[in-house]
Amino acid sequence: MDGETIWTAAALGLGAFAVLLVVVFILADRRHGQVARCLLGRWAGRNGYEFVTLEQKWFHLGPFWLRGGYAAVFRGTVVTPGGNRRTGYFRVGPFRGQIENCDTKAWAPDPACVSDQWLDEQIEAVWEK
Repeated sequence: MDGETIWTAAALGLGAFAVLLVVVFILADRRHGQVARCLLGRWAGRNGYEFVTLEQKWFHLGPFWLRGGYAAVFRGTVVTPGGNRRTGYFRVGPFRGQIENCDTKAWAPDPACVSDQWLDEQIEAVWEK
């Protein structure tokens, strides 16, 4: 093998590795968003809210533009127990703290096994006026 062939093979291998990393990142981020959406739905139900709209934000993060950690940001509208509509931004995560009765090896918690207190610590809502 000459030097050019070796460099070509190395570049192809590096390119394939980069594509693989991007695919793994996209799949992990998608799973994280699904778990965050499920946790947010549970939080809303506990507080008497019902989501009318809920959209995960990737670039326009509202008040969470510096979200820190691996958090998911959503913008949504809820119907309150009094029948009013409120719109706001919601940050879910990053998942920190003790998760009781959960498989601690899992990188994202099972929404069915988290405590209400833990859930309240993971979600921050900023309502629009």
